[in-house]
Amino acid sequence: ESFLWLFPHSFSWNLRPGRGLALTSFSSSTGEEATVGDSFIHERDLAWLQQADVVVAEVTQPSLGVGYELGRAMALNKRILCLFRPQSGRVLSAMIRGAADGSRFQVLDYEEGQVEAMLDRYFEADPPLAGSCHP
Repeated sequence: ESFLWLFPHSFSWNLRPGRGLALTSFSSSTGEEATVGDSFIHERDLAWLQQADVVVAEVTQPSLGVGYELGRAMALNKRILCLFRPQSGRVLSAMIRGAADGSRFQVLDYEEGQVEAMLDRYFEADPPLAGSCHP
């Protein structure tokens, strides 16, 4: 399986590719738009999305781009895991929390320091297919 990680630039969870998870990680807030152009980024990110089997998104900080990509991922019937930190003082959009079905689309609340264990449990419950990962 391949994974598309939608995390803010400052997110620091160690993705540990040696565990067999295929990773495509990016941040939409790196200033890249100024150097390669909006159309290039849109087409590249949609291609990543189409290749991914699972989309993992940190959704505490509202983002139009992440919301758009999650909608596209739903339309493509991708497995989606959204991570939200209630201690931020923000309220998660009902469009995200309300989409959770407990199966293909999941939303998990977390606190600092819990993310790695939560992701371990998520992927242990539905592990990647052996031999299908792409570094």
